[in-house]
Amino acid sequence: MKIQAYSAGKSAPHAIKLSSNESPFPPPIAIRLAMLLSLKHSNRYPPAIHDTLHQSIANRYNIDPNQIVLGNGSDELITNITRLTLSHSHEQVLISEHTFSIYTIATQLMGARISYVNTKNGHCSLDNFLAMIGSNTKLLFVCNPNNPTGCYLPLYQIEDFLHRVPHHITVVLDHAYHEFVTTETIQYKNVLALHPRVIILKTFSKIASLAGVRIGYALGNKHHIAELSHYRMPFNINQLAIKAVHAYLSTDYYEKKILTYILKQRTKLTTFLTSRNIHFYPSQANFLCIDARSLLQHIKTLTHKAHTKVLYSIQSKTTTPSQKVFDYFAKHGIMIRSLESFDMPNHVRVSIGTPREMKKFFRAIS
Repeated sequence: MKIQAYSAGKSAPHAIKLSSNESPFPPPIAIRLAMLLSLKHSNRYPPAIHDTLHQSIANRYNIDPNQIVLGNGSDELITNITRLTLSHSHEQVLISEHTFSIYTIATQLMGARISYVNTKNGHCSLDNFLAMIGSNTKLLFVCNPNNPTGCYLPLYQIEDFLHRVPHHITVVLDHAYHEFVTTETIQYKNVLALHPRVIILKTFSKIASLAGVRIGYALGNKHHIAELSHYRMPFNINQLAIKAVHAYLSTDYYEKKILTYILKQRTKLTTFLTSRNIHFYPSQANFLCIDARSLLQHIKTLTHKAHTKVLYSIQSKTTTPSQKVFDYFAKHGIMIRSLESFDMPNHVRVSIGTPREMKKFFRAIS
């Protein structure tokens, strides 16, 4: 079986990067200092067991520390889930179309059969998932909010879904962007009690500004988590990540500050696009998925000569609206995400950036 290669958000020297859904700001000084001090012990292996860190995370969600396993980013956890769950090529994994590609890559590594589930208006369709469950179905991946659309399924729909999924099937709920959801809050302890094989993925890459040190975690039934822990490589969490997360969890001030900023900029971006009749999916994440066709139509109405020249220069070189919009912004020194790799050739994804970066983005289409 040919393994799909991961397609990352692009960057370029001296260009601003709005392509990878990262935090626009570096970690605060307290976290950076904690990481700096940890370098003193970089001649030693990091701890193999993380009881203190497990307890800090458990306190946040009012769950048992044994319901948590740490990973070198969510990617490692996703790969280990497929290793734990899949053993035969005839086994089926259900993955929503237009979603995070690591689900596909990790499944392909195990040689299992993938069935893609149709989305509905940018949302993962839980009804379509249920309709496709068969006797060989072993694993489901649901990203919520979904990457790259940002669309969110409310808790009552997830609860009903978990009640209806057979208990022998593992259900992965990827909540990488859940901190940015404003419509409701979730008691993870209650969600974990709904299904014996539900796993909730969380990360410190987004809200915590720690994408560069690679640390995520999974929540689940303690017996299921114990099984998953056996697939964790020794010393999979580096010293910098351990110290950074300890510092991050010691206060909620930074998280509140970042969240306030992201939500304000998200509202500003949606208002800006709406006023110009540029279509997008409603987002509950730190990015927006924008209709490239309506964005191109808007760009064509711009009268500034510099805009017209750039648009003309890309029209004959690319085919899809997604790639045309990507090239347009690249020529303005802004890297956004073309969604061709998500099989969405008519859309682009734009991450929330710093005030200076967002000002430059707005100027490019004003």
